[in-house]
Amino acid sequence: MAILRRIFVLIFIAILTQINIGKSDFLLDDVLFRLKWVEKPQSLVEELSEESSVVMTTSDKEQYRCFFPKTGNDEMKNTAYSGPSAKIVLKPLFKQQTCVYKIEPYWTYEMCHGKHLRQYHEEKLPGNEIKLVEYFLGRYEAPAITESVPKSIPTKKIDGKDMPYYEVLFSNGTLCDIKPKKARLTRLRYVCDPLARNELANIEEVSTCEYEGLVLSPTLCSHPQYK
Repeated sequence: MAILRRIFVLIFIAILTQINIGKSDFLLDDVLFRLKWVEKPQSLVEELSEESSVVMTTSDKEQYRCFFPKTGNDEMKNTAYSGPSAKIVLKPLFKQQTCVYKIEPYWTYEMCHGKHLRQYHEEKLPGNEIKLVEYFLGRYEAPAITESVPKSIPTKKIDGKDMPYYEVLFSNGTLCDIKPKKARLTRLRYVCDPLARNELANIEEVSTCEYEGLVLSPTLCSHPQYK
């Protein structure tokens, strides 16, 4: 054992001599692992936002701040959009005036894009007569030609997710029964759904003779801010 110990000591001395033991920094990372540190690593941290980081604590109570890399979606959000507005994107749909139907146990809703929203019920009477009860919940009101660009796009929570929407007003509907001088109106909120067919997904009366509807539209998906 004594001989082996002397051999190890001689080998260790030879290694120290080869790497110049006289330098006090021979055990630093840049010597042992040939790492080259940047002159000012703080500048890298300064360029990163604390909003995209999280503080992690080890079992030894040591804290480290971990930064998340930017994704393509983040870059798209930070880039100003200069393409056609949501009004222009939906214009071909409104021009076609295609109608879709939503059937419920009593009422049927007929929504014709760019035309009207109608609520009706057909009841069969003796003698094959049909009694029709209908209300126009609003007629399409085209947005102003110089429609202002919203500073922030409104969102609606759908299935637990905040979805951006474009609102279209349908006004001048059938006069209200409770408030005779007030015409019915509806605010339709168009949201992007690439698998939908521009259908009316939901409609509800939020106040007396005022309605809100949800339209699932693949057409709107061509606007990146509504995806």
